[in-house]
Amino acid sequence: MARTQATGPSYKGFKIATNRENSMKRIWTVCLIALLSLGSASLLQAQTGTEKSVAALEQQWLQSQKTNNPELVAPLLAEKFINTGRDGKVTDRAAALAAAKATK
Repeated sequence: MARTQATGPSYKGFKIATNRENSMKRIWTVCLIALLSLGSASLLQAQTGTEKSVAALEQQWLQSQKTNNPELVAPLLAEKFINTGRDGKVTDRAAALAAAKATK
């Protein structure tokens, strides 16, 4: 059976990595780390945008409560919105908005 010889330096049939190969491995490792770093940085920026949007909606809800203006919160509630009060009373969207209008 013919045994193929490894090109470059070898020891007992196993190829020994050269300096050039080690340098290429280092370069690829650095590139991979840089790519992962950029990817995670862009993900953090996207989350920041989402957090800002949620914070703005929370401020709109808070302003509705401060000014007793349910019209500000109405666009934030889904058509199938269900509210459960502290006393256990369950109301739908229309009833919750009507109660908010009646509360001064």
